[in-house]
Amino acid sequence: MDLDEPADVYWPEDLSPNVVRGAKKKSCETIAEAVRFVMETLPEPFRAVAYIAADKHLDFDEIRAIYESAEYKAFKG
Repeated sequence: MDLDEPADVYWPEDLSPNVVRGAKKKSCETIAEAVRFVMETLPEPFRAVAYIAADKHLDFDEIRAIYESAEYKAFKG
């Protein structure tokens, strides 16, 4: 996967099941930046429901796998 591609992160505004869900969005210059945002900035309850939209959608399991990968660690420097 090309970690240099631009990407957007989406997560719900509210985790309450009784609220009509809206979504928050953060545009990132790279997938690597989006992965870092999800894993290091988003509060814990929102991480599991966040996803990254780039050339394909990445769910939390895929985001975590990238974050823990050797490729990401090398990219992060």
